[in-house]
Amino acid sequence: MKRRARKKALRQIIDLNQENSIPLTYKQLADKIGVSVGTAYKYKKLLVDKGIIDKIDGETFPDGLVTYDSFKEIDEIAKFIEKCELERVNFSQYVHPLFTICRVSHAEPYELVRSLESAEKVFNKFESEWEKLHPNKMVVRYRKAMRKILQANNIIIPKNNRVFPSTNESNGDYAKVALTDAEFLEGLKFIESELGIEYSQLFGVQHEIFARPATMFKWIPNITFEHVDVDNKPYEFGTCSVFEGKTNKRYDKLILHPETMKICKEIKPNRPLIKDTPTEAEPKYANTLRKFYAVCEKFDPDIKYEKGQEGWLYQNRPIYTIRHSAAWMWMRRTGFNAGLVKTMGWESQDVLTKYYARITATQLMQQGICYYCRPPTMKTDSAVFCSPTHALAYYNVGERK
Repeated sequence: MKRRARKKALRQIIDLNQENSIPLTYKQLADKIGVSVGTAYKYKKLLVDKGIIDKIDGETFPDGLVTYDSFKEIDEIAKFIEKCELERVNFSQYVHPLFTICRVSHAEPYELVRSLESAEKVFNKFESEWEKLHPNKMVVRYRKAMRKILQANNIIIPKNNRVFPSTNESNGDYAKVALTDAEFLEGLKFIESELGIEYSQLFGVQHEIFARPATMFKWIPNITFEHVDVDNKPYEFGTCSVFEGKTNKRYDKLILHPETMKICKEIKPNRPLIKDTPTEAEPKYANTLRKFYAVCEKFDPDIKYEKGQEGWLYQNRPIYTIRHSAAWMWMRRTGFNAGLVKTMGWESQDVLTKYYARITATQLMQQGICYYCRPPTMKTDSAVFCSPTHALAYYNVGERK
């Protein structure tokens, strides 16, 4: 009975393909022959592979695969998810990028794993289209996802492969990008004067909790205020939690700086930090940050920086720069304890110290220094502490003295 139904469905697809000069989407096809979108995709793929029907060049990507849920049901992706789960790996960090690759390049999932050459063609097309849509944005996570699914399908990637190199695009070139304490305070004033208090709140909170830009625009603040005693004096700090979709994990965060605490208390509850939609907010916020970084002489607007130069990050990824800066600030607040900082926002300590906050010889010599309990003779505007509690006390008392 099943074989007969399958044969009938295949015949219907062939007939519909001949009748329609404009190809049907998978959803339309599924509705006409009475099967699921995933089954329609599988049957049409079988007929294309056998050469019975042609895949039309430039065919719009099927709306059956436009939804993430239906994408996960496709055989090649479903098998990949199973392998990730067997390895106890969070599959979404790979499947989401693969979904984007297919949509942008108008490719179907089987083209990703048919052969190395097929995967390279898809990715080259994706990279070309992605650059038009998002100029200068890195494709590291998409390349990693491609490497992962190829490896899961036992496709060997040569060491010298140029499309899927084993090395990361960034080799820690931006691991020293950071604002000083004084620049951060100037940033709060600058953003408020340019965009208002909501965006100043966004800047202040992001620099404390180093959430990814996409997360910050959607995040509904859940900040609570607590106290801790330092040398028998109570000091107030904030705590909150943030769910990062990229890692599919929730992280607990701390807010210490009194200036940020002050604006946090003015945040309106039960709604995102800003009224603007992410589409409206991102360019507005990014352009203002660029202006601020230029004022701070972090980069020269008249120079076009190459990837790998620190100025490139300030110029091309101004919002993401705050995550780098905040990572460094927290390293300074914890006596360069990468293991502690990692728990607040990174899956791997190696990722934190290589790409966000690489410890230099100067930082090694600063270990043991604390501006609160063991202050150096010569201070800078990038204070170092032995613990977050001493950082909190210093911000409230020592810094103002």
